[in-house]
Amino acid sequence: MHPVLFQIGQWAVYSYGVMLGLAFVACWLLARWYLPTRGVDAEVALDLVLAAAAGGIVGARVLYVATNWEVFAANPLWMFQLQRGGMVFYGGLVGGALAVSAYVLIRKLPVPVIADGAAMAVPLGSGIGRIGCFLNGCCAGRPTGAFFGVTFPGGAGPVVPTQLLDSAANLLIFATLLHLAVRSRPRPGLLWWLFLALYGVSRFLVEMLRTNPPVALGLTQAQLISIPTVIAGVVGLVWMLRRRAVPSEGGGDE
Repeated sequence: MHPVLFQIGQWAVYSYGVMLGLAFVACWLLARWYLPTRGVDAEVALDLVLAAAAGGIVGARVLYVATNWEVFAANPLWMFQLQRGGMVFYGGLVGGALAVSAYVLIRKLPVPVIADGAAMAVPLGSGIGRIGCFLNGCCAGRPTGAFFGVTFPGGAGPVVPTQLLDSAANLLIFATLLHLAVRSRPRPGLLWWLFLALYGVSRFLVEMLRTNPPVALGLTQAQLISIPTVIAGVVGLVWMLRRRAVPSEGGGDE
């Protein structure tokens, strides 16, 4: 819709980059608020977000390049130009998780607390970032004649604005986890497993409206990754709830 927000001389300011920057700022502010409520110094919030940003961008881009290797093999320099194609969320999730995990281990921070913070930050950042996808005109859905169809510049006709659907789903997940964090103060780690389950389901459903080709069993790459993501989330939730229900040696809850 508006891939370039404005230009300063010969330099173009891209809407996707601006929204990506806003997403990381929002995640940093969230981390600065949340971490002190769980006994972690707010000053590590910036380091965590920078680690997540670096690892997330690299991981997301690497997976995108890998799944479109024929194009990038013929144009190697395009790998470093984000306007040439895009990024894959699950690659970013893995890359960001690895980078944050390394930082957490080095600083000896409480893993469950950081995981819960990430569980809220990831859908918040993704919800904002998907608006950048909409403005950029990428990641659109299937053709549709419905009233909510959007025609992008250069497009053949109206399509499902799956970017906005994905954004709304992510922001709903964020709101749900934030509500639980504030109202219920669940056991550390539970929000992370709940996030995996909720995001896996939402991405699987949104993917049904996109145009990505199936790669196996009639499912797209994102759907195939979503299935083990949901399973991991459900198994993690069951494990935590069972641990909570098992009495300790002293007769109380763990």
